[in-house]
Amino acid sequence: MRKISLLDCTLRDGGYINNWNFGFSVIRSMLAKLYASNVELVECGYLSEKKGGSRDATQFADFDAIRAVLPESSGKTRTAVMIDFGQYQIDHIPEAAPDAPIIRVCFHKEDREAALAFCGRLIEKGYSVFVQPMASLNYTDTEFIELIEKTNALHPDCFYIVDSFGVIEIRDFTRLLFLTDRNLAEGIQIGYHAHNNLQQAYGNAKFMIEQNLTHDIILDASVYGMGRGAGNLNMELFASHLNENYSKAYNIDTFLEIIDAYLKPIFVEHYWGYSLPFYLSAVNNCHPNYAAYFSDKNTLTNRSIRELLASLPADVKDHYSPELAERYYAEYQGRYIDDSAAMAELGTALAGREVMLLAPGRSIVTQQEQLAAYIAAHHPVIIAVNVIPEGYHPDYIFCANEKRLHALGSDFSGKLIISSNISTDGEAMRVNYSSYTGGAGLIADNPALMVIRMLIALGITEAAVAGLDGYGAVSAENYCDSSLALGSSIHLKIERNELIRNELSRLQGNIALHFLTPSKYQA
Repeated sequence: MRKISLLDCTLRDGGYINNWNFGFSVIRSMLAKLYASNVELVECGYLSEKKGGSRDATQFADFDAIRAVLPESSGKTRTAVMIDFGQYQIDHIPEAAPDAPIIRVCFHKEDREAALAFCGRLIEKGYSVFVQPMASLNYTDTEFIELIEKTNALHPDCFYIVDSFGVIEIRDFTRLLFLTDRNLAEGIQIGYHAHNNLQQAYGNAKFMIEQNLTHDIILDASVYGMGRGAGNLNMELFASHLNENYSKAYNIDTFLEIIDAYLKPIFVEHYWGYSLPFYLSAVNNCHPNYAAYFSDKNTLTNRSIRELLASLPADVKDHYSPELAERYYAEYQGRYIDDSAAMAELGTALAGREVMLLAPGRSIVTQQEQLAAYIAAHHPVIIAVNVIPEGYHPDYIFCANEKRLHALGSDFSGKLIISSNISTDGEAMRVNYSSYTGGAGLIADNPALMVIRMLIALGITEAAVAGLDGYGAVSAENYCDSSLALGSSIHLKIERNELIRNELSRLQGNIALHFLTPSKYQA
């Protein structure tokens, strides 16, 4: 049987979860524990001139920064670092020192010729090099064999099958694996880097080591599966499998200690693992960050996310860009309609009346008596946002969110206003989505802000506001009905709060908003 080795990539691939900001002391401690685990290789992070520089992050500007975090002794474990091709100039990389790490070079298909030349220069400088073609499934068989043949001419230490988007199921994995084993030069190891969007990482890795391959094997894994999208092959699971079935002696307790001490607190704030959006990104062979971006909007059903991912051009799917994500999201949502008749009708209904905006925050429950007194005294036109709140009788419900519309039900005596990004067979006043969006992408179509912009467009100069509480840490406590809670990370909630506060401050130059309930957005 050929040699099987594990490479831990927690501090590098896991960095996509927390922007690589583990903290200097945590990085050192995790590395010490990983070396003590007896894994054969540990990847400490990225080497990047463009992004490196922070002492607390696993994106390193140079080799001295790497040395600063390494324990005095790594035993038999070898250290690796990754360069994303284009992030470091070859002329700035010194000749390999005796303690030089392995350099793993990842690259996109269109950069393969230049990336292989870069690998060749690294080998000339004395480095051990791993060649890692991202999204390996995007190569035809002919292209993949050609890539292997050109790799053979360089003779690096390892050539990888890389499942960047977690899309490779067993049939395609079998094809890529045996293409590699039959065409790769003797003495070059075969590596496999998995993502778990389709829950296939463990099965593919297990299949790989069960084959009678002619090359040694390196399998990437991360502790607790920490990694981009749905995460990676779980180190603690697969190391246990190798201990039990292949006479390995990995110290599983070290992985469990890392989980308890360092990864669980990150997991609480920044979930990784299987989710429907990441599944949808995989079946559409798409960068998972697009699925995360669209999911974090909390406005689309999973079916709409699937349609949107499927509509992305092939060259866009491979390279994530938040600007492109927002552009295609806005295009998908912004189905233009002429809403002049609906706006005229609404303007007539609001003329000369006080207006009250009823957002779905928890305060409309805790302050219900005070709000009832206000409504009895002022008789405002009430516009509820995305919800029919119990105990209230709004005149209108504004809905710009497909998920919320489906949850409304039919127990409502007022009028429904919906934006043009969603469709309904029921009776409703329809307003043009893109006419009332604005501000930063994360909150561009926040429904409360959309209603306020709509009121400004109607010439309304002041309005009372209730239930616009702002986001707290516990999602279920943010809403008048806990079933309305939509999952998002704490850092996104904090960012949304700040962006909404700033946008409200700007909008109040055109409309006076009188907050009837406590709000994180009040100056």
